[in-house]
Amino acid sequence: MKSEQTVVSVVGLNHQTSPVEEREQLAFSSEEMAAAVARLGEALGGAVLLSTCNRTEIYATLTGGPSNTALLISMLNGVKGTAIDTSRFYAYQHAEAARHLFRVSAGIDSMVLGESQILGQVREAMSAATQAGTLNGTLSRLFHSAISAGKRARTETHIGRHAVSVGSAAVTLARNRLGDLAGKTVLVISAGSMGKLAARALAETGGAQIVVANRTLQRARELAAEMGRAAGAVALSDLSGALAGADIVISGTAADGFIVGPRDVQPAMAGRNGRGLLFIDIAVPRDINPAVGEIAGVHLFDIDDIEAVTASGMNGRQHEVERVEAIIEEE
Repeated sequence: MKSEQTVVSVVGLNHQTSPVEEREQLAFSSEEMAAAVARLGEALGGAVLLSTCNRTEIYATLTGGPSNTALLISMLNGVKGTAIDTSRFYAYQHAEAARHLFRVSAGIDSMVLGESQILGQVREAMSAATQAGTLNGTLSRLFHSAISAGKRARTETHIGRHAVSVGSAAVTLARNRLGDLAGKTVLVISAGSMGKLAARALAETGGAQIVVANRTLQRARELAAEMGRAAGAVALSDLSGALAGADIVISGTAADGFIVGPRDVQPAMAGRNGRGLLFIDIAVPRDINPAVGEIAGVHLFDIDDIEAVTASGMNGRQHEVERVEAIIEEE
């Protein structure tokens, strides 16, 4: 009797298929990753979980074909206790699954074309699976090849040249809304990777007063020091005072639960003499309660709103995408 063939499958949702309201429900922090992939691996044998602000995907090896799709969607929903509709998910098997991962690793399936963060995130996903004991030989070869393709894409093409990061896109959105940022005070909530991207983009733009807020004041001070003498730092516990003095707030902590709500913002809006406050939430899960956007004088944007800004980075780079696609075919 012929044994069933082992199939590499991927199921996931991303910024193209699902809004941030749904993506945040399936977002896994680095602390959650190990336990989640271990739980998935118990049933699947081989599994890798990739979770970023753009996407959540599970790569698995199991027998069967398209029937695996419903199983994997059910497992993803189950591990988070969500009930996201199956229509939001995509699924690939065999060579198409491999090609999809290669495109992801190369940065051409991201909201920000050519962004470099994804390559490190693919490595982290593989590392988490290794630690959980769910990275089998098939998936190990696949992920190593995808990382190799991602490296080649960045060294052999210009796909990453002048790429906009999510952080720099947030700054561009702020400039589009308010014009020159000279003399403006920008509160950056997070001293982590997203906060650093935003703060560095602000520093490169010049003119704005940067204030970094973080749960750990020391980390906020360290990032502020990188930005130069014009930057300040506050602890997250002093958020209300920092909001009162800000013109723009860019937040990217991806904490579990909202860290900014109407009760934080309403006092900050008092005594501003009509001066508005612009919030740009680049976190997944979101940092800022959507109800904040209903407060008079407040304008709130989330990560899905900056897609139009990042799309401008595609101009003139379609040829580079084609070169990356050729590298993927070689791999």
